[in-house]
Amino acid sequence: MKTKIILIILIALFFLGYTGGTWGGAWYLETGNSYFHLVGGFFIALLVASYYANEFGKLSQPFRLFALLGIVMGIGVLWEFHEFALGRLVGVSLQGDLADTIKDLFLDTLGGLIASLTPARNWDTK
Repeated sequence: MKTKIILIILIALFFLGYTGGTWGGAWYLETGNSYFHLVGGFFIALLVASYYANEFGKLSQPFRLFALLGIVMGIGVLWEFHEFALGRLVGVSLQGDLADTIKDLFLDTLGGLIASLTPARNWDTK
């Protein structure tokens, strides 16, 4: 998949995620947020793999998998920090409890794992 298309998808997910609580109501808070984490982790891994396709193409599959998973998990943790800080700043809880945070991080990782298993020949930078 092309890097620009993946970036556009991620930007759309970002805006839909922020407006999802408004138009999605209780559904978004209970289940919709999970879909965004799964799909977001998937596309973050695809974006990194696509942008660095030449470098990742030289790596063995296990090392590529662990590198992409590490990056996706790091971004997931930073996102949870962002939710916590923004919630404190605005005064509205953007996070659930600890179980919700762990579920979000798991789904980020699962999405990254699925994308990481995509064969490297499908990654291009054009």
